[in-house]
Amino acid sequence: MKQIYTILLVIFPLLLTAEDNNQLISLRNQFYAASEEKINLNHFASFIDELKDSDNPTIQAYRAMLYMLQAKESWNPIKKFSHFNQGKNLLDKLISENQNNIELRFLRLCIQINLPSFLNYDNKDIDTMYLLKNLSKLKDQDLLNRINIFLNDNQLLSTNIQVKNG
Repeated sequence: MKQIYTILLVIFPLLLTAEDNNQLISLRNQFYAASEEKINLNHFASFIDELKDSDNPTIQAYRAMLYMLQAKESWNPIKKFSHFNQGKNLLDKLISENQNNIELRFLRLCIQINLPSFLNYDNKDIDTMYLLKNLSKLKDQDLLNRINIFLNDNQLLSTNIQVKNG
């Protein structure tokens, strides 16, 4: 009986971690599809709403990304600015509370790289350096690949910094 209990103590956290990782991959896929307009934004919003009770800061950050996408799609300038501020404030709060979460920094960089300068929301250099400095510590291969592709596509990789490849 003691052996079974010990095995369960070892395996159960691994199963939870695998489930969380699959959930994050699904969330990332939904976000990418919504941001590339391959799926309706309402579909992504429904997916986010299913996770509304999660206290995981990464999942909450994707809610901030939903607000940003809603700002992008809105034709009303007041709603556009309201959605933007809602997403910005939530994302910045999450980053200040979870400064070592690389995915939060990545999401903020994804937004900021395409924002007009008059919105005065620019941490691109700080976030880029943070990502480059911490990529080698990242265990999540899916996230690592996405960050590498993003950095390459946006020409943010420095030639004198080696990035771990998957």
